[in-house]
Amino acid sequence: MRNRPQLAAAIGRGVRQITEYLQRGMPRERRGGYCIEDCAAWIAANIRPTGRAEHGPEPEASGEKRSYWECYKTREQALVEEIKRRQLEGELVDADDAARLAERRIGHAKALLEQIPDRILGLLPKQVAIAARKNLRARVAEMIEDVLTALAEEAESGYGPGEADEKTDV
Repeated sequence: MRNRPQLAAAIGRGVRQITEYLQRGMPRERRGGYCIEDCAAWIAANIRPTGRAEHGPEPEASGEKRSYWECYKTREQALVEEIKRRQLEGELVDADDAARLAERRIGHAKALLEQIPDRILGLLPKQVAIAARKNLRARVAEMIEDVLTALAEEAESGYGPGEADEKTDV
């Protein structure tokens, strides 16, 4: 997801053109950013190389139609090249690799969190009663379980902490 200047640079347009396209109905993510692929597809479907909207007058000469499709093809090739470049530069990663890495990190974090109740008990003075120790351990374990449950729910919803509130260029 990108902000307006990043989108403009990625698809080879100016920020003013992006603003115009938004007024004409170009899609925008719910959280205020822009998906390059969705926006490029909308532009290809709705904007003629001359700047006329798709629902405007049809090109009269076959040469104009050919020019439109040549422009469309060039734009799509540029997007493919941009994706390849970003992959080579390490800006893009394979979704499966990212998911495996996230699972490993989450598993490691979960294991560390689950050790906290026992570590806290080790810090308590020996004079603390066994019943109080058990009660404290259970309460801390319950709090950690609540955090893990909340994180799992966020992962299922597709939003990370605070993502819905992120500010992007509008």
